[in-house]
Amino acid sequence: MLAKLKLLLKDTTIYGASTILASGLNYLLVPFYANLLTLEENGIQSIIYSSITFASVIYTFGLESAYLKFAADKKVLEKRQLEESTKETTVVTNKVFSPSLSGSNENHPKWGESIFSTPFIGLFSSSLCFTVFIFIFSSRIAEVLGLSGAESGYVQFAAVILLIDTMSTLPLAWLRSERKAGIFSSIKLVNVLVTIAVSLWLVVVEDLGVRGVFYGNIAGSIISLGLASSYTIKFSAFVPLRFSKNLFRQMMRYGLPLVPNSIAMMLIDFVDRLILIRIPQETIQEIYGQQISPEALVGIYGRVYSLAVLAQLLVRMFRFAWQPFYLQQAAEPDAKALFSKVLTIATVFITTFTLFASFFVPLVIQIHFFGKFYILPPAFWIGLSVLPILYLSYVFDVISSILFAGLLIEKKTEFLPVITLIGAAVTAILCFALIPLPNKWGAMTGAALATTAGSLAMAVGAYFFSQKIYPNNFEWGKILLSLFSALFIFIFSSYLSLLMNSWIVNSVSFSIYTGLILYFFRVEAKQVFYRVKGKKA
Repeated sequence: MLAKLKLLLKDTTIYGASTILASGLNYLLVPFYANLLTLEENGIQSIIYSSITFASVIYTFGLESAYLKFAADKKVLEKRQLEESTKETTVVTNKVFSPSLSGSNENHPKWGESIFSTPFIGLFSSSLCFTVFIFIFSSRIAEVLGLSGAESGYVQFAAVILLIDTMSTLPLAWLRSERKAGIFSSIKLVNVLVTIAVSLWLVVVEDLGVRGVFYGNIAGSIISLGLASSYTIKFSAFVPLRFSKNLFRQMMRYGLPLVPNSIAMMLIDFVDRLILIRIPQETIQEIYGQQISPEALVGIYGRVYSLAVLAQLLVRMFRFAWQPFYLQQAAEPDAKALFSKVLTIATVFITTFTLFASFFVPLVIQIHFFGKFYILPPAFWIGLSVLPILYLSYVFDVISSILFAGLLIEKKTEFLPVITLIGAAVTAILCFALIPLPNKWGAMTGAALATTAGSLAMAVGAYFFSQKIYPNNFEWGKILLSLFSALFIFIFSSYLSLLMNSWIVNSVSFSIYTGLILYFFRVEAKQVFYRVKGKKA
């Protein structure tokens, strides 16, 4: 068991490192696009890319997860069949160990051969139909997204990207199922590097504007599809290319229930932009005191939102490490006490980081580097006030991730879509209620508040269901004390910054918070100090 967990940890580390590196490289593009594209082009990119993320769930409709499940069942069968010497015991083994492949055709000789080709053919056929549909109705879809009919070409770009990426889904899933984590991560990284290189060339040298960004993405997607497909062809995953209607129906029954949960997750990050782009220009003028088009407003919000990726990277790093950790520790007698301590430490750490980022990221953004370059030009600064609100949402994301462990340990995954739908519903309702307000709580501030409230609702839902399934005693006193201390210090320092130098005020305020945390957790700090001192000795 320990050896298997170490393998899981190794793969998770590889996946995590590549994902974080890719996200970090994409993060470097934020200042380039902010400085090289117009506000309207930034808005178009934000809307289209949010739409691509949302539509990808519909394009794949859970078949990636279904393939991974059925491929794992096939491997179990093959292993058991090697251990059995007679046909009769093999049939019994099939019924016991492969519920996903059970049915009237469970012993069909070509069944296992079609586990890859069946969903691949299904995805190719459906995604081609979706893409043709989008091309035909691109003008209408653009209007639904809040764009003009003249901008329908960007919707068609999105359809092409979705088609190519969907074709890559099964080859990449095959690499994961075969535990080829290094190859998988390398392909994803090459995708990002090609996308960045081609996009920058077309935007900077060829001056194609936002079209160059989409061309770059298409180039990266084509390279990814070619590399992933070459490996699956090399190892004969594509051969023979057969389609089984019965198997496809079973895969759909497994994959489709996962779609609502994924859609709800996407809505949390998507609905705010859909409403922002529909704000009347008069309302924008009333809130911000300047003429800004709705597309430009979405561009500002999207780029500021991208700055929150600093906290997102930390959360993703933690999730990659957390999953194998709690699986390994779940059977230990002190597991619940350990998980409680992890929740306290992780929450305090992310709270401290978000306070630091809230204090200093907006100040760094406004530095004129070498008198020539801003990370975000001044036109984007009206959105910087929402950064602390967005950073706060990741505190609740960490809490949710830890609380989900109990549900996954007890295999009660049916509660996960319910929790996600709660978060999506809260986000959507508050977006509709707050964003159109013609005051300081409207527009971008309303969108950020809605997003954070949705994350909080998910954390509350995760706690409610996890306590029913996997009850535990958490140190909520310490957690809330650190969180409310951070909120109070931030609000107080924001008022002081109006009267004094912001760098000085924020530095002193953060030092005070750090001192308070060390005092609140002085016992734990002493334990760490003496342990480190002992190791050095």
